[in-house]
Amino acid sequence: MKNFTIFIGKRILPKRIIKKIQKNFIILLKNQLQNGTEIFCTSGAIGFETAAATAVIRLRRKKRYRHIQLVLLDFGHDQGLYWNQRSRRTYEKIRQKADRIVPVPGGDAESDLDLYKRVLEKADAGACQVCCLPDRRDGTAELVKLARQKGCRILDIREGKGKNGL
Repeated sequence: MKNFTIFIGKRILPKRIIKKIQKNFIILLKNQLQNGTEIFCTSGAIGFETAAATAVIRLRRKKRYRHIQLVLLDFGHDQGLYWNQRSRRTYEKIRQKADRIVPVPGGDAESDLDLYKRVLEKADAGACQVCCLPDRRDGTAELVKLARQKGCRILDIREGKGKNGL
């Protein structure tokens, strides 16, 4: 696979943070495009990943960026089963606008954390960047640690200025 970025982040974020992060996503996406990354992957989970997918979709509306790809990782279980109606509609829009939907086998029997681990373990470290908003309270920190061990580049997006000029 070509260079790609996978988005991994907290599930539920306050709206004020999501709005700030979405602006940072556009900056990050443009930087990634300049570095040769044109494929962006997400499971579309509520919060960080939904914001990331929405930013990719928004950027693709511009003629200059129509070539970038959004890949939706389908973990096989009922994504959004317990989400509110608005979140389910947003997820369905992301599914419709995704260039590819890639099934990740074992989704019904394994947790999202285990499935992400499998995706990262199969990734070519030289081609993979992980964009995240790490949090010790959820599995994100563990996934970031695994990605670092594999040699993947970590892009830590923050509310304001942080690593990687974000």
